[in-house]
Amino acid sequence: MKKGEIAEVWAWSWSRFGESPVPEVLRIELAEHSVILRSMDDGGEGLGGEIMRAVMGVLSRNEQRERVRRSRMGTRSKARQGLVVGNASGPRYGFRRVRNESGKTVGYEIDLGRMAVVRRIFEMLDAGAAIHAVQVALEQDGIVPPRGRSRLWSRDTICNIVREDTYLVHTPEELAGLVTEGLLDETVHSGLDPEKPYGIVYFGRTRSSYVSTRSKKRKVEPVPRSEWIAVPVSLEGSGLERAKVERSRAAIADNWVPSKVGDYEYELSRGFLFCASCGRAMTAAAGRFREKGTAYHYYYCPKNHMARGMLPECPNRKSHEALALERDAALLFEESASQETLLELYDRAIEQQTVAATNRASRRGGRRSPRGFLPWPRCATSSSARRPRV
Repeated sequence: MKKGEIAEVWAWSWSRFGESPVPEVLRIELAEHSVILRSMDDGGEGLGGEIMRAVMGVLSRNEQRERVRRSRMGTRSKARQGLVVGNASGPRYGFRRVRNESGKTVGYEIDLGRMAVVRRIFEMLDAGAAIHAVQVALEQDGIVPPRGRSRLWSRDTICNIVREDTYLVHTPEELAGLVTEGLLDETVHSGLDPEKPYGIVYFGRTRSSYVSTRSKKRKVEPVPRSEWIAVPVSLEGSGLERAKVERSRAAIADNWVPSKVGDYEYELSRGFLFCASCGRAMTAAAGRFREKGTAYHYYYCPKNHMARGMLPECPNRKSHEALALERDAALLFEESASQETLLELYDRAIEQQTVAATNRASRRGGRRSPRGFLPWPRCATSSSARRPRV
């Protein structure tokens, strides 16, 4: 568009340009290109028109906030009635949406195909499989993850499924406890069939808002549990067993994901490495040299960075090379483990590294970046291994 092709931009109402200060900023920016911003109710030119537009901008902002408040209250009222509401991109994995005559979501029903995948996840974890083994099994069978953007299952996706209360069969006592807690409406609770299994979908666990009035970025903040709303979901026909779900949760309760920079995983960042001077867990970090195309990985004590001159500093101010510490930790573990355990862990680690390298190569179009060092075994979490200190 060339300058001079558009002289004025009109709207039927000044509020259609957005809430204050968006119209004012837009009017100034368009004025730099000799374009006038007008509306049918802007009060015309001159001082009176400017005053009118300023007042309408404030009223528009208040009206927008009131509209959001009413919409939020209506949504919470529907959730209080036991209806599954929300604008998420899809239902919980293993379920389908149930819609009313208007096409709006009012509940969930079992999706047998996807629910079989959920049962498989719980059964594998209950049988002692690692999260990585579950990932590999699902990917090898070509099962698409919930989002479907890639064919790779993430650790977070599996952990979120295991910890989600929607898949946990709640006892009558737990449902009654939600009523006492004020999260479940008593009318909804009295309408439940005591012979059927129910999971719980929580509405309102997070709240999102714009970072600022001039930004499209949104921030998500957790909401106190007292403001949640519990919506019962029937699990009849799902095949989920409460005991397996609880054992699966216990199996991943202490599962820590190591810090990662690029393809390098800091194996000692999962609660294995502590500072010998102050006892804090060591923090992983990396130094990059773009000119050389290399990166150096190391651990350091974070106390001095957190103190900022306010707390007593830690004398351990040195950064320790990650590769050397991980080798020392592996040797320390070998001294205390039996030969059978070492062979089993070694074979499992080799298999995991091979699968991980294959996945990385597929994402990079066939290029592989081998790691020549077998780090601290992933499953070496037994209490017999001493905590290395530096």
